[in-house]
Amino acid sequence: MAPEVTDLPAGSTTITTQAESENQMPNHRIKCEVVRVDNGATCQKVGDTFTLGKRTPANMCCRAFAAVYPPALAMRFSDTMPGWEIEDGHLDVMCPDQNVVYRLTRMKDETNSEP
Repeated sequence: MAPEVTDLPAGSTTITTQAESENQMPNHRIKCEVVRVDNGATCQKVGDTFTLGKRTPANMCCRAFAAVYPPALAMRFSDTMPGWEIEDGHLDVMCPDQNVVYRLTRMKDETNSEP
């Protein structure tokens, strides 16, 4: 089986075999939804929803993004996270200011094209 060479931005290349490309790890999009706001916080409101990628989404507090990004990254590249996720496959993360709770869920019907 001949390797496949793929061009990437900035002139770098990666070589993958057909077997590797057929057995790729999951790459889910992650939905981040505000499910609770306490103590009169005004930065977010219940129901605000963001799709997480590698940059802070518009109108999301950068401190909250710093809190949700590590578990969201783990969820992005896995189908389950036993011991972390609640029964229906979500994970709740509290912002560092402890007044907003964000719910992370996989968008299983869509895959992420972002590297």
